[in-house]
Amino acid sequence: MIKGIFYCQFDNILGPKIVYQTPDGLLSPEIFDSISDYIITKPSLCDRLTCVRVGNSWIMGVPMCLAHTKYQRNALLFNMGFVLDAEDPLLPIYRDSIEQCLFKLSNYLTNFEKESEYLIKQTNNSSNITSHISQHYSSYDKGIIPGFDKARSLLVVMRELHERLNSELSASVPVDDVNAIFLQLIPTRPDLDPTLPRPYHVPVPIADLSEMF
Repeated sequence: MIKGIFYCQFDNILGPKIVYQTPDGLLSPEIFDSISDYIITKPSLCDRLTCVRVGNSWIMGVPMCLAHTKYQRNALLFNMGFVLDAEDPLLPIYRDSIEQCLFKLSNYLTNFEKESEYLIKQTNNSSNITSHISQHYSSYDKGIIPGFDKARSLLVVMRELHERLNSELSASVPVDDVNAIFLQLIPTRPDLDPTLPRPYHVPVPIADLSEMF
């Protein structure tokens, strides 16, 4: 159902840029360039769900803008999103839950960045981190990068999220010694209207209540 996960950021020289994606080649440069305005948006459109249909895929994410004078242009623009199989028959019953997970994921990343500059530290050295992972962590069970205060690589975290959400519909992935990401996909029944009462919602007397008092 989830084809892959990507993390992108606004680069002050290159503009919107994919920093990490799993699996590799999830979004080609041509596809990303055609939809980048919906992935890295203007601040006025941040913190809102964006959905773009490309072929047989839905590309969904919640663009974020973290304002601070320590960043170039006084803001960090980023987005971690999902690429979904638009033809998967299970997608309609999981779509609401996927949208909730994307909002939750954006809040996690925002808090991690505020607390420890988790995003900017890693993305400034993304090529070195990716090389280190490929050389030392083929199983992705550790992913701790030397010099990053025991924080795990964002790419490793993304790979574990992708694998566990697809196989178990839930994920509990540690980020460092004290933080973790918890996500769960819960199906909904679009054919059932929750506003309609069912017979078992209201008690029905089966005897004459007046005779009981």
